[in-house]
Amino acid sequence: MAGNRWAGKQICTIVACGRFREARGLCSVHYQQARLGVAPWTRECPRDAENTVVVDGDSLGIVLTDRRGVETARAWIDADDWPLLRHVRWAADARRHTTYVSGTERSSRRSVRLHALLFPDADEVDHFDGDGLNNRRSNLRPCTRVEQMQNIAHVGRERLRGVCFNPRGGSVARPWVAMCQSRGVRHWIGHFATEDEAREAVSSFRSVHVLETNEARHR
Repeated sequence: MAGNRWAGKQICTIVACGRFREARGLCSVHYQQARLGVAPWTRECPRDAENTVVVDGDSLGIVLTDRRGVETARAWIDADDWPLLRHVRWAADARRHTTYVSGTERSSRRSVRLHALLFPDADEVDHFDGDGLNNRRSNLRPCTRVEQMQNIAHVGRERLRGVCFNPRGGSVARPWVAMCQSRGVRHWIGHFATEDEAREAVSSFRSVHVLETNEARHR
């Protein structure tokens, strides 16, 4: 019967790490950091250490770092929410449309997103301004998946979503097309002479038929 490969192993010398040593008194994570030029013995284990925070009035900025301890971004929350979030080591989680804040709970090792912890009973949580790093409660709303998809920014587009230039599809005098899709149904609004008229028509339609959208993001 094979023996336990960890038998006789010692713990990493970094404070609060808890992993077994691999080389030079360090675990594999801290040994790799040492090879990259980071001095892991000057700080706690990055996986378990609490994020550094900065205070700005009623808001609090969570400093997000990479594995080498280099700051990559800052996430902003209401200062009163920090006791609910400090048990997780947070890091930047870059996605196509924005960068979210994700982390691992120290006790359960469960992966979580910051905005989901603020609204644990919500199916989805939407950021009004589209910035996944802005997690102040005034910028968040619980919503359904359909409502959240309505607020996803279209990368590379400057026009309001639902407005396009299509001279062949309409008359020469009214080449701008306005339409809107809500809950899987595409609604035709009409042809317009200028882009501003089409934008105004789409905005008016969405304000009535699509709940809690953020038109400013698509302008």
